Amino acid sequence: MEINKRTNNLGIVPDGNLTSLRHTWLKAKFRKLPHDATTPVQVYRYTRAYLLFIISVTIFADASASTVPTRYLQFFEDIESVSTYVWGAAALAFLYRSLRKPCTFKRRYFSGSAILMQCWSYEHIMYMRPILHSIPPNMPRAKRWEPPKKYHGNPHNIMPPIRQEIDNLQPNEIICNPYFNPDEVISDDRQQAFQTAMCPTTLIFDDIVKPYMQAIWSKTGHS
Repeated sequence: MEINKRTNNLGIVPDGNLTSLRHTWLKAKFRKLPHDATTPVQVYRYTRAYLLFIISVTIFADASASTVPTRYLQFFEDIESVSTYVWGAAALAFLYRSLRKPCTFKRRYFSGSAILMQCWSYEHIMYMRPILHSIPPNMPRAKRWEPPKKYHGNPHNIMPPIRQEIDNLQPNEIICNPYFNPDEVISDDRQQAFQTAMCPTTLIFDDIVKPYMQAIWSKTGHS
């Protein structure tokens, strides 16, 4: 009953298994908004389908499947509330669980946000970084790791084998807190954001509950 309610948010229900939707089905049914779609209900249905597809290939990507769980539709039932959800924390929770699976099972694929993982490695592991360049203050921090076009052919951007690099890493080569220098005084306007970002807490998304920051705080000597 609950599954039918979720899929009805799209206006149509696919045949067969209703616990997940194929990407091909979503694209076939919702690729383009019809010209005669003038009511809010119609627009919302296409918006839900688009958002469902987007999260399934970005922050909640699963390389082992070309489907998306229908339970994610509950997050788009109220379109107006979507922007109030903490999608970053949800992406982290999903990524943390996904990283644990390849470590405990014989898996060859990666699930979660590959871009988030890549940017994290640039921030925390010195020898895996491309050439850094400056960005305007209003740009996302990750953009500073995007090499300018003139560096695309630079040999410094050619990464050595990642596995060997990770195997050779030493503790002093890991940056636990890349956002401030150890002796830097944090200004008042950044203090609240810093405390929020560095607080020990729990990330919760769907059926995932993951601790956050405990390991970092213990390494940096905070309690």
